[in-house]
Amino acid sequence: MFCFNCGKELPDCAKFCIRCGEKTTFPVTTVKKVTVQKTPVSHRPTYDKSQEQQEEVRRMNQNTLKKLQKEFDDLEDKKGTFSAFYIIIAVIAVAFSFAGFASMNGELTEDTLSGMMTGLISAAVALGMFFGTLIYNSKMNRILDEKRRKIERFKIENDVDAEE
Repeated sequence: MFCFNCGKELPDCAKFCIRCGEKTTFPVTTVKKVTVQKTPVSHRPTYDKSQEQQEEVRRMNQNTLKKLQKEFDDLEDKKGTFSAFYIIIAVIAVAFSFAGFASMNGELTEDTLSGMMTGLISAAVALGMFFGTLIYNSKMNRILDEKRRKIERFKIENDVDAEE
């Protein structure tokens, strides 16, 4: 670019002439509008996998799905085992509480107080086990629901079924 006043050659980005101080004017450039045409999905090139590659991907997806379902089944078994354990302990605690209260015989002696305390402690344990079971089952249900959604998402994203 050159100064219009004195003719000094200037850098393209100069706003003033370095010789005479005259303000430079930038030449107006036109910007050509470029339009991008999108290729319809039906005309896009596709990656052609060989039959062998497709079969390998399908096998890998099947194995992954089997692992996810095994994790889910193991969690369900664990939930059932712990629930049964809690229920058995609660039943034993209730039996002890009835035995403790039954030993009172209407008299207030050292033995009846001991039986009453055993009954109260056993009842408290039974309640604790009951509420523990509720909390445990609630947490396990949330975990199982999350795993179930993960399996369904995997099936949809990879177009795979449980057994083919």
